[in-house]
Parts: sequence; structure tokens; C-alpha cells
Amino acid sequence: DDADAADGSLTVSLSAQRLAAVADRIVQEDAPANVATHMDGRWGSILQMDTASGTVIKDRFRLFDIAWRVNYGFQRHAGARWAAPAGGTHHYAHVKGVHRVYQKVNRAYKGRLARVLDVVRTTVTFDDLEALTDCLEAISRDPAVSVLRVKNRYSPAYDSLDGYRDVSLLVVGAEL
Repeated sequence: DDADAADGSLTVSLSAQRLAAVADRIVQEDAPANVATHMDGRWGSILQMDTASGTVIKDRFRLFDIAWRVNYGFQRHAGARWAAPAGGTHHYAHVKGVHRVYQKVNRAYKGRLARVLDVVRTTVTFDDLEALTDCLEAISRDPAVSVLRVKNRYSPAYDSLDGYRDVSLLVVGAEL
């Protein structure tokens, strides 16, 4: 009935507002501080910087070696510390394939391997925006990682031609 529809719309609206507020807080408060932390080299190897030399990793073999070494721990961490407490479903992701990385490097990044930031990635799905927002808050409070970027495709400002919506984060962590 109309009352149920109105209540449901209000709940979605309030959930979307909370999601936007949390995402905005992370972008405006957490991410700039985290980027500053990254710039001092603390998160070096995760963002393709060799902490010993301070140079960008250009050796694809070294990049994938690091990715394969950290992926299992990252997946376990994401499932146990972010997805489960928020009521989400963690979907284990393998390291991005070499072929796909090189497609991105050649098609979108003009040959710059260092622009590929999602070699290690994961997915968490939720039944509602409240759970998604709870997860974002858990990630932002997690001392093992820092959020460097948030793409909130639930934002009304995001123009989606096909209706696709998600929230994408760039997170880094020294040890997981």
C-alpha cells in the first residue's frame, strides 16, 4: 500500500543520506591525511613504490610478486573485518590477471604500469545501504588500512546511463 511505499522511500532516502555523509567525511577528512601518510613512504610497496629506493616499481614481475604475496591476507582481512561485521557477503577476488593489467596499461594509461591501482582487489555486497554504510565506517576505523580515495556512485551527482551503482575505495595497508 501507499503507506508502506512511502515508509520504504523514506528509509532508503535516510540510508542514502547517511551513506553520502560517511563517504563525504572519508573523502574530506580521512583521505587527505591518509594521502599525506602515503607520501612519506609508509605505504610504499602497496602503491607500487619501492620503499628502499623511493622509485616507482616498473618491473612487472616484482609488482605481481608483491600482489600474490599480499592477496590472501587482504581477502581474509576484508571478509573478517569489514564484510562479516556489517552483514555483507565477501567475494574472494584473485589478483588481477596479467593480460587484463596490460590491457588497462595500453588502452587507458598510455603505457604507465604505475597507474594500475587495483591489482589486488575485492568485492563485498550488501542487501541494503545501511549495511554498506556500516562497512564503510568499519573500513575508515580500521587501523590496518588507510582510505586514499572514495568513488560514491550512489551519489545523486553520479550520472549513470545504465543505472549501475556502487562505492569503490582505494585502500592501502602496510601489512594485512
